[in-house]
Amino acid sequence: MGWGYRILGGTAAVLGAASLACALLTLLPGLLLPESGWLVGVSMGSGVLLGMVAVGWSFTLGNDPRLLWMAFRCLSGKVQAALGVLAVTSAPLMPMGLSSGHGLQNPETEYGAYHAFDTTTRERVEIFSRAEYEALVELEQRTFLGGGSLFLFVAAALFLSMGELRRR
Repeated sequence: MGWGYRILGGTAAVLGAASLACALLTLLPGLLLPESGWLVGVSMGSGVLLGMVAVGWSFTLGNDPRLLWMAFRCLSGKVQAALGVLAVTSAPLMPMGLSSGHGLQNPETEYGAYHAFDTTTRERVEIFSRAEYEALVELEQRTFLGGGSLFLFVAAALFLSMGELRRR
């Protein structure tokens, strides 16, 4: 397997593991991660970017999805297990936030007051408690960090599978 595949696959896997760790931190009580969006932006941005590169590279090589799956099965058992466990762990985090059912999203602070967008009325509403605001921030972080980590694990599996195909 070439070094390019290893480096891209390893980078995607490490970034995905870091993003998953941050997403799992949002399950603990209290707001443990910064409220700024840079962490979510890095996770989703790198996930989408590396995912698009992996899929695009796979199409340019003309790889059949069945061949990629067989190449993934030829990877070492530890790599398969690690990527599988990480992907299965991150997969439920994204729908958990999307199906919250309360209709509030995009929380922010303006002049000391907490606001969020209410999807049922299509307008910004004021949130009166700090606890509800923190819960919304955590839910939003969990959703996007979980989605970014899932994209990164799929990209890592694609890169390593393409590298295994090129080796044979």
